[in-house]
Amino acid sequence: MPSATPNRGYPYPLYQAATKDFPAASSALATAVDSDVGALQSYIDGAYRRPSARIATAAGQSIPASTTTAITWVGGTTDYAYGITPNLVAGGGLTLTQAGIYLISAYVTLTAPGSGLTFGMSLYLNSSKTAIPSVSRVSVRAHPTQDTWLSVSGLHYNDGVGNDNISLTVWQNSAGARTMGFKQMSATKLSTTVGGS
Repeated sequence: MPSATPNRGYPYPLYQAATKDFPAASSALATAVDSDVGALQSYIDGAYRRPSARIATAAGQSIPASTTTAITWVGGTTDYAYGITPNLVAGGGLTLTQAGIYLISAYVTLTAPGSGLTFGMSLYLNSSKTAIPSVSRVSVRAHPTQDTWLSVSGLHYNDGVGNDNISLTVWQNSAGARTMGFKQMSATKLSTTVGGS
């Protein structure tokens, strides 16, 4: 009887076997390796085809003081979009249409007022359906003479019942309105279930 490797289960012949059919044993080994590699390739192909999208825009947007403001994507671009719908509109973002766990990331820049004191600034990830359970907000003290860069990311579960629009809002409390410059947001589906498939 042939034996098998402990980790992948590849068969191999034993010299003490009564029937030493090495061609059959070699064929069984080759078939097992080929099937195993094929399954691994399917996993790799599936990872490449995970729903993913990224939107970006450098168009300026005025952010008034002490007002939570939805980020607009009008005039923006889509670098790639597979299985996730980009919404390049005011208050838009990325629409998740499939059930699963997603990694969502965003990055924005805010121009400095040029003088005065430091001021607060916050960036939020928002879901149209439910709260994003992981870290979905970042807050900093912005410098009055240097532009501020903020990034935020979070894991988010979409149940797949209806569409879920992921959007960004920003807040700042300087002495007046600030201009937001470049901004981007991306989402990638990590798995369909909590178990990771």
